[in-house]
Amino acid sequence: MKYPILLSLLPFVFPIYSFAGLANSSLHLRILTIQEGETTFDADQGTALVGSAVEYPELVGEEGDLFAIPVAVDLSDSTITFDFSKLGDGEFAPGDFNGYVISDYQDDLPPILSVSVDEENSTLAVTSEEISVSEEEIRVDVAALSYNSQSLLTLQVALQEDVIMVSKVNEPDSVKFVWSSEWTLQRSDDLAAWEVAASESPFSISSPEAGALFLRLATD
Repeated sequence: MKYPILLSLLPFVFPIYSFAGLANSSLHLRILTIQEGETTFDADQGTALVGSAVEYPELVGEEGDLFAIPVAVDLSDSTITFDFSKLGDGEFAPGDFNGYVISDYQDDLPPILSVSVDEENSTLAVTSEEISVSEEEIRVDVAALSYNSQSLLTLQVALQEDVIMVSKVNEPDSVKFVWSSEWTLQRSDDLAAWEVAASESPFSISSPEAGALFLRLATD
């Protein structure tokens, strides 16, 4: 995956940022119901690697008179989608909390920054008040909500940026930006373009504009 990076031509040491996504990370999903302060249902759906397939084709679980609504949950690089298209009319059980807990089970991701409802691609009556977020966990409360085969909930997930510290080194005939002892980006006075001083580099370079250099960071 490639993330855009803007590197301004500034002195000394400064950060640049790359925006990470959910793809290729391991996320854990469970269904949790809390009623009158007591956990009455807790169905572990396991851990899934975020990829092109639907990670959770059908949620499962049964405990007492409570059971999992068999929705499909599809994870992408920046969204989480709950699909009710295979279901009929129904209603989630009421409670202090009845919904989904999605967590960064193996600490694969940067901290979760925000989660919002994609209103153009959602019909289930979930608002921001039903969503709680910590750095490693997302909770979506659907207690007492009605659903049908047309119901859909799509969440937009934003992660905190990865930070790479950069040092600028001024030399008599060149300027260098040093990421580490391994990667150096440099431009000499007699060069018309920037070059990466490494045999194998994670960076590709676009043309500099107005004192800024645009890079792309290639990561797995």
